Amino acid sequence: MKKYFAVSFKYSESVYCSNIAHAETAEAVNAHYSKYEWVSVRECEDYEVETARRKGMPIVEIETPEAVTEEPEQKEEETEMKEFAMIEKRITEEAEKNTADTVFYIENGYFPTWAEEHRTDPDRGLKANSTKTRWKQYQAGTISREKAVELATKRVKKEIEKKTAAKLAKLDRVANAPDLTFISVSVDWVRSSTWGYNPHVEIRTNTGTYTGTASGCGYDKESAAIAEAFNKCDSVLKALYRLKENGLRAGKTDASRTACTGVDNRNICGYGSGYSVLPYFEGGVGASCFWSILKDCGYKTSGHHGKHSNFYSIEKEVA
Repeated sequence: MKKYFAVSFKYSESVYCSNIAHAETAEAVNAHYSKYEWVSVRECEDYEVETARRKGMPIVEIETPEAVTEEPEQKEEETEMKEFAMIEKRITEEAEKNTADTVFYIENGYFPTWAEEHRTDPDRGLKANSTKTRWKQYQAGTISREKAVELATKRVKKEIEKKTAAKLAKLDRVANAPDLTFISVSVDWVRSSTWGYNPHVEIRTNTGTYTGTASGCGYDKESAAIAEAFNKCDSVLKALYRLKENGLRAGKTDASRTACTGVDNRNICGYGSGYSVLPYFEGGVGASCFWSILKDCGYKTSGHHGKHSNFYSIEKEVA
């Protein structure tokens, strides 16, 4: 009897992909993807299969290892990444830079951008990126510095590869989500004895219903709750990713000298779109920032404000 398997694999030197495979055994799936350098296979949870079907994500049918031809699989994988090719490139560029910078940190004790006064401990990077066991072995002289650096570098590269694979898998998932046609936002303000009124947000889109909440004080709670709900919906993120993809293709850049991540999406998507290669809706920036971003994505927003509730309707603008 066939089962569903979640598959992540290294498609090329710096490109990772993910699929759901339908096969009788995990061995058959591994055989199907055996030409790739790195493959991870596990059984899917029921909700993952349902989500994949609902969002139109690819499910690869595997009969036997011998029956699979390489050409259709390759075309399918390339199609998954095609829509957001520029963002994919940025993900791999970021991974390469992070790897090079961190390896430099391990070897020298400082990052290339650090000022001279901070370059005082040559083992700082080695300690930060070694396990406790390896660091103790190095301190005790059980392993040489060369070996300790080798092990720490290997560990770092593996961690960055995993993070890169997760980002590319998310990019694939969002690319295969249905296009966004509308968003209905309902904000109910519920009183808390500690924090006053807190927003409870529910958004409905053409792909489902999503929720978000916020509490505390000293920041814009409404936008924080709306952002939480927006970031749960792949179709909403798809509109945001397209905005960034189009900006990158037009020659705009997300590079920043001041952001701690080195990335700032404001130059492309507007204020409130996050500080990572994959843009997102930031909380606490004010909901009007989201309406401006969505306007650039091709949507118009109308709203109604009550005493303890707010309503917003976002629809595709008609040319």
